[in-house]
Amino acid sequence: LTLEFLASRAQKCSLEELKEGLSKFSPELQKSFSGRNIATWIAEQENVGAGHMAPDFTVQDPEGKSFNFYSVKAKVRLIDFWASWCSPCRAMVPDLKKLYEEYHDKGLEIVSISMDTRKDYWLRALKEEAMPWVHGCDFKGCATMDVPLMKAYAFWGVPYLVLVDENNRVIVRASGANELPKIRKVIQDVLGE
Repeated sequence: LTLEFLASRAQKCSLEELKEGLSKFSPELQKSFSGRNIATWIAEQENVGAGHMAPDFTVQDPEGKSFNFYSVKAKVRLIDFWASWCSPCRAMVPDLKKLYEEYHDKGLEIVSISMDTRKDYWLRALKEEAMPWVHGCDFKGCATMDVPLMKAYAFWGVPYLVLVDENNRVIVRASGANELPKIRKVIQDVLGE
């Protein structure tokens, strides 16, 4: 395992894997360019990790009205960062629909935040997928880590999921559809299933 390899996989590793991986390198290598990048990624992850406040944000709904995340009330809220052009995101929709159907009446709300830049693509995808929950977009995309939502939530790509409690604290974060079973289990635990 080289430091450069760890740095190239940083966004796909868990926080624990990154910390453990970085700790295996000498202090000199940890201070190198790649080492500093990994350390920065670890710090950003820790700022929005489990138990920390989920950053509030303002987006537009499909009708063009602004709303902020904290205004969405539920026992647990699943933020689903996605995009119309993202095949894994679209493939996850049937599983999200099942989750929503099963837990919405028990206190779950899903807040899908599109990382699209074009409103027409986003609206077409919403129509095609017919997702019955809260939707928003700020049309800033996800091409760089300078995108405010990506910086605030420390993620590098979609799909990305963040489960937040009623007090706006992060419960768990997950990268990709393969972690949806983990999210489901946590929702079951939180909602007393």
